[in-house]
Amino acid sequence: PIELALGKHTVRIAKAGYRTKEETIEVSKEKVLFNFSLSEVDLQPLVITSEPSEAAIFLDGVEKGKTEKGLFLYPGDYKLKLVKPGYLEVNETVAVKEGAGNRFHYKLVKNSGFLKLSVAPSDATITIGGKDYTGKETIELLPDAYEMRIFKSGYLEVSEKVRIERGKTLAKNFTLIKNAGTLSLKVSPSDARVLLNREDYSGRETIELAPGSYKLDISKAGYEDARETLRIERGKT
Repeated sequence: PIELALGKHTVRIAKAGYRTKEETIEVSKEKVLFNFSLSEVDLQPLVITSEPSEAAIFLDGVEKGKTEKGLFLYPGDYKLKLVKPGYLEVNETVAVKEGAGNRFHYKLVKNSGFLKLSVAPSDATITIGGKDYTGKETIELLPDAYEMRIFKSGYLEVSEKVRIERGKTLAKNFTLIKNAGTLSLKVSPSDARVLLNREDYSGRETIELAPGSYKLDISKAGYEDARETLRIERGKT
């Protein structure tokens, strides 16, 4: 028994596999007993599709396969969730009705943004979040903040934090700076042997070197050797 105040009340009775009944009753001192009989209903077809397809379907928290999927359910409301990696989840309530088509189609929204890069020199190594993207100009990423590194031997490395936002494209241009200075040499006689830190640079008047100290040795048979310590600075000659 259920205790109710005298007067009118709306009663709703629902059970899976039966037609829901909703009725207004009036409780009085003389009328306190009410009888209800539910009629059975048939399973109804339900079709769930998505673009792109192969999204996992959950109904009331239970996985039911992937789109495109046909099911048979009793009429009623169900909590639907669609899940596909790289896309935003769909969460809504669907109503399965008797005699209706019960077709539901969803266009999934990509949960990503784009990073468009222009890098010189073009063969520089590019890593984003520790993953190699060398040679790629347009990169699709999940929304987040990433640590980006661009580097190449003989150049100064670039490190920068980039934030990717859903549905947006971030454009970045980078030109690496050479990590080098220039040594300009005029040697007489011109066929003398020129060594820098024991590496042969004979016959060259302009030499590009990484910053640092170098031992210069110039020698030729019949001539007195010339020795000198040089310091090369970045961007200088």
